[in-house]
Amino acid sequence: MVIRLHGHAIAPLVRLVAEVCREKEVPYELVNVEVYKGEHKTPAFREFQPFGQVPYIDDDGFILYESRAICKYIAKKYASQGTPNLVPNDPKAEALFEQAASIEASNFYPFAVGIATEKIIKKHRGLEPNEVKVSELLNNLNAKLDIYEVILGKQAYLAGGSITLADLFHLPYGTIVFEELGYDMLESRPNVASCTSLLLVMDEFAVEDEKKPFEAEAHNDEDTQPDPDEELMLDKGNGRVWLVKIPKHLMVRWAAIDTEDIHLATIRVYKNAVSPSGRSPRIFLFLPPDPNDPTPRDPVLPVFSPDAAFIPSVEGGMQVDRYELEMVNEDVENQLVVAERPKDPGPQGSNSASYNPRARTTILTGRVKHECNLRPLFNESYRQQMRERTRKYNTPRRQILMIEEAGVSRGGINRLSSGVNAGSFADMIKSKPKPAKGTFERMARMPRNQLLDLLFSLFREQPRWSIKPLRERTQQPEAYLKEVLTAIATLNRSGEYNGLWELNDVFAKDGMKSENVPGPSSVPGGVSGDVAMDDYDEDEDDDDDMEEVS
Repeated sequence: MVIRLHGHAIAPLVRLVAEVCREKEVPYELVNVEVYKGEHKTPAFREFQPFGQVPYIDDDGFILYESRAICKYIAKKYASQGTPNLVPNDPKAEALFEQAASIEASNFYPFAVGIATEKIIKKHRGLEPNEVKVSELLNNLNAKLDIYEVILGKQAYLAGGSITLADLFHLPYGTIVFEELGYDMLESRPNVASCTSLLLVMDEFAVEDEKKPFEAEAHNDEDTQPDPDEELMLDKGNGRVWLVKIPKHLMVRWAAIDTEDIHLATIRVYKNAVSPSGRSPRIFLFLPPDPNDPTPRDPVLPVFSPDAAFIPSVEGGMQVDRYELEMVNEDVENQLVVAERPKDPGPQGSNSASYNPRARTTILTGRVKHECNLRPLFNESYRQQMRERTRKYNTPRRQILMIEEAGVSRGGINRLSSGVNAGSFADMIKSKPKPAKGTFERMARMPRNQLLDLLFSLFREQPRWSIKPLRERTQQPEAYLKEVLTAIATLNRSGEYNGLWELNDVFAKDGMKSENVPGPSSVPGGVSGDVAMDDYDEDEDDDDDMEEVS
């Protein structure tokens, strides 16, 4: 079941919950809450979050608010998947985790939130920040980070040797203070910088409100195909694979290369070096340099051939070209890498009748041996790129254009003031071209209980249906129809009734009605919309709306 996350896409604590979902590989759906329109203060919202704050989650009808409680709930419920031990089970390790979480709540969160409130929240409310208060908060935070430096000099993370929720709790406001506001507190604290840079890499996977185009209600022929009878090829499965989490910006650069046998990077292993986390050896990855950069290259760096692939960053500015590969698990067990590809590009000739688009050639390519994180070195080029990214995404999409700069003559301005010829300003805000509409029909969803009753009556007429006549009889969108069908019926994938939906045995009796079918949560869903990056969101409308931390 998909977790429904109610909040604004760039709200710091919404981003925290979304990051924990990604770390635990838990699917979630963002339900957009327009906090700038006061949607989180409405009675409908307060019914589920009485304090009128974001976020809260709906997990199959279970409502939970307070971001730290949500994160712990997700980490414990899905403990067996994704990043392990975000909340440790061992009593001593759990006690150290709770200690680290209290450190963050008492010695980091209050000061970082105060700085963000003064420098960002007040700005968006048209108020001037209290610089005296900001200076006091910065001094207090610097003193706390000095103690962080001592702790992280003895261990890799705040709670010990592995990452926990206590580290992730620093993520939302740490990003704001260190990157968006650009306060240089990490240069003199290498241990804090080493841990923080990993968290900032995680935060690159920003929450995006899911936007789905209206689907063309075309019949999917793959649904009618039987389960293919396939074999797993094992003859090439003896390779040892490194599972590496790569920053998104680097993945975008590499994905832009569409040529084989290209030198992407050079890896160096320093066997006698010890990382800040106490691990040895240290592994670094170097990207090819910019061939047009006149700056002399350090002779100790790797030498690349002229045809090495230099791909500039899509964000512009200085290029991040050095990364450290941190091994988080040196001996991974029971994880395999399987590759698959379609068996045939399409039906051709005499074999078209037997062609199955669901058939795949499946190959075992190797076993995962090491699990690693690739993080950029926290140097000037990386900080410059983060500042450029922050500037780009905080630039309003629509900016004020002075009337004198719009190319309108003085006479046109005079005519505008008299109420005529206002069409001269039609191009001041450029509208996006509307996408061409396909030749498909739009169908309105009927209530779920009514659709269930209709489906039960249809299955009483005949026991098996294909999706096309069901759509014609119910006049419902195909995706919605399938969603409801899966609750009461099964699609036959083989045999005489391949491709036909058949009512489950538990429902195949007279008198069955919609109230007998367990449905999804009754929580009203929000409407997804565009996220205005120039409108910086926060959990609180005023100071007393802040989430309490115990």
